[in-house]
Amino acid sequence: NQLVGVVLKAPYTFVWKATPGVHAIKAVAYDNKNKSTQSAIINISASASSVCSGAAWNNTTTYYPGDLVWVPAYYYFVTCLKTNTNISPLTQASIGYWQTGNVCPQVNQKPTVTIISPVTNTTYLKPTTITLTASASDADGDVSKVVFRRAGIVVGEKTSRPFTVTFAAQAGVSFYTAQAFDNEGGSTSSAAVYVYSNFSDGCTVFPYDAYKYYSAGSLVSLSGNIYKANVATQNQIPAFYSGVGKPWTLVGACGTSFKTDAAEMSAVVETASSVLSLYPNPSNGMVTVNLEMQEQSNVTLKVLNVTGAEVAQRSYNAATSINEEMNLSHLSSGLYFVHVMVNDQLKVEKLVIE
Repeated sequence: NQLVGVVLKAPYTFVWKATPGVHAIKAVAYDNKNKSTQSAIINISASASSVCSGAAWNNTTTYYPGDLVWVPAYYYFVTCLKTNTNISPLTQASIGYWQTGNVCPQVNQKPTVTIISPVTNTTYLKPTTITLTASASDADGDVSKVVFRRAGIVVGEKTSRPFTVTFAAQAGVSFYTAQAFDNEGGSTSSAAVYVYSNFSDGCTVFPYDAYKYYSAGSLVSLSGNIYKANVATQNQIPAFYSGVGKPWTLVGACGTSFKTDAAEMSAVVETASSVLSLYPNPSNGMVTVNLEMQEQSNVTLKVLNVTGAEVAQRSYNAATSINEEMNLSHLSSGLYFVHVMVNDQLKVEKLVIE
């Protein structure tokens, strides 16, 4: 029974900015003899959000004719007609003291989006195409399009449901994001989904499967390389979790002869692979990149955020080692991925900025 507005003459129309939730609404009509009749009650649900500028009405301020304030929780403006203190615009006593004005402007709620297929860490064996499907919605409007990206590069977009695109597969480790746009221009990016494509590469061991449990000593192939499990592991991708103190050791490229003796494997790693390290990690934004290679190589280093957008890049020609402190302190706290391309070999390391 809270009053939200009064209209004194036809047309009997009132604009009310509802607070989020379910409301029971009724109207009461009075005649010139103060007789009244009540309408049937209707239920409405409101979810939109609004923003009001200027001062909000409160019960301790004295207001004077012409003062403009907005009503808390109801998000509409009222203009003072007669000097008053503690006369709420929401009560019947406000008649003659306050005049109802416009509602506060609505704030666009950004859409939501999630890649629902494939799930992260999916491994494909010799795929020709990959299909991505996203679920997207907008609470206060419509989704106008969904853009799909691989490592920040657009691979397709859809302007209507189902939000599904198919494109040529790319060998190796890739991560994908979906960005949804609404009819007001707002956008949101999904969490990244990682996909691993193993093509015919001469490997004599089975390809890595993210859902399989591997015991210490297990051998797998991924992106043309062979890895050995240092410890029991599951759902820790060799391309991301190989190196000193990590679950996997890079044995070498597929087709390279190797033995399973741990000491001999270590020697192969030293001679067949470049070694990448980032420190400190986590970092306050100042991070040293150290890369040691066995021969002169062309190197491209990129730092990407979780949406796949590139936020930093370096290039080196005919380098045998790199030791450089990068200033990433301008970046927001969170998870980043450092992609290092040594000739045609991709290395990826996670970097956390605190």
